[in-house]
Parts: sequence; C-alpha cells; structure tokens
Amino acid sequence: MPANVSAALRAAAGDAKDEYERVRERLTRVRPTLSPTLGRAAAYMLDHPADVVTMSMREIARAADVAAPNFSRLAQRVGFAGYSGLRAVYRHRIHTGKPVGDSTPDHVAALEGADRRPEELWHQFRQTALGNLAATFENVDSALIAELADELRSRDRIYLAAAHASQHVARYLQSLGNMVAPSFRLIGRETGSVSDGLVDITGRDAVICLAAALPSGGTIRVAELAQERGALIVGITESRTTPLAAVSDRLLIVPVQSPSFFRSHVSALA
Repeated sequence: MPANVSAALRAAAGDAKDEYERVRERLTRVRPTLSPTLGRAAAYMLDHPADVVTMSMREIARAADVAAPNFSRLAQRVGFAGYSGLRAVYRHRIHTGKPVGDSTPDHVAALEGADRRPEELWHQFRQTALGNLAATFENVDSALIAELADELRSRDRIYLAAAHASQHVARYLQSLGNMVAPSFRLIGRETGSVSDGLVDITGRDAVICLAAALPSGGTIRVAELAQERGALIVGITESRTTPLAAVSDRLLIVPVQSPSFFRSHVSALA
C-alpha cells in the first residue's frame, strides 16, 4: 500500500487505539496462560461482549459456568482493581456508539433439509456472504490496516502460512503482495517443508498466518516458531479465542459463517 494512502487512512481513523480494544487484546493474549476456569471466563468476555454490558457478574458467571469471583480475578490479571473497572470499559464502548465485539452475521441459519427451493438457498448464501463482508469491515478498522501496511512494508521478507482451504487465500495474498514488493513467500510451496521455510526467519521478517474456518496445527506451529525468532505475526482467523489469536501480534477477525457444511472464505479474501 502506498505511503500516502496508509497515512490518509490513519489520519481518518485516528492513531489512538481505544481502551476497549486494548483490553480485548490483553484478554486474547493472556487467555492461554490462565487456569481452565479463568480461561472460560476470558473466552466468555471475548465471545459475548454484549452480555458484559447488559448482565450482572453473577449472570455472566452462570452463563460461563464459573464462580462469580473468577471474573474479579480475571479483571486483576488484565490490569484492573476489580471487575467493575473492567466492565466500565465495555459500557463506555457502548456509549461511544461503536460496535461491541467482533461482529458476525445474525441471520445465518443451518439448512433444514434437502427440499429447500433453489431460490431460497441462493438467497441464503447471498445474505450470508454479504453479512460476512459487512462484519469484516466492522471488525477491522482503517487505522489498523494503515498501521499494518506500514509495518509490513518495513520488513525484509513476508511469509505466508496456511493449510487446507486457507491455502487458496494465501496464494491470492501472495499474488497481490508481489505486485507491491517481491518479498512475499508462501511457506511449504516455495520453501519446501515448513521447517525449511523457517530457517532464515529473523526479527526483521513478518509471517501472515491464516487459520480461518478449519484450525491447522501446522499453521499454529509456524506462528510459534516465528514468534521465537522475533518475527511479526499477523493472524487472520475467525475468533479471538482461537489458538492463532493468542500468538498473533496483529489480529484480523474474519467471519466464516455459511449455510452449508463448508465454511466461507469470502471475508478473508476481502
């Protein structure tokens, strides 16, 4: 992305990341290190932010199947004196008029049978795809994209790691990226084995990992190994509670809802 475009995006959205986003990032990072009980509490706060605003601590504790005091302990783990301070950050987000949480389409329903009329199925797929796209642009703001473009442009090499259907998205990203700079490399395709692809990775490089719709242990291992080398990890996944989210320095949330058995990759391509 040209420097003038990324600068304009940043100016339009503002440089400061609000406290709500910082709290959610801390919850994402700390969750894998927590006890199973605190981990469930953290996952609930990440997946159900609206409940944090509208329900009491006892109510969300019941929904998360943990004792209420665990939410106070969780708040302390992410820098608050108690749960009320943590909840206040969520409530302030509502008052600003900004969306709470990572948006997902609210009209997605499972197929109810094979006798659905073709036009009904076509409409359902269309609405789900449009909903995924709309939710993606709500989840990822222009300031993050501008900051990420600057960071990637400053790196010596940019590696792409993906598995299963996400490999097609990775190849598409590589094709687009190489139009800007010839530094994009697809791990496993151009580098031989995954381990071969990681041999030369340093803190001057970046790795874009895609693990949306179907988790891949191999992609997570790439992220962990690259993290040990000090490389920038950009994760593209469908939730803040996925394994990839926990090891990502920058996180892009892409909904993968679909009326069929197979998840959608429309948002990742966007």
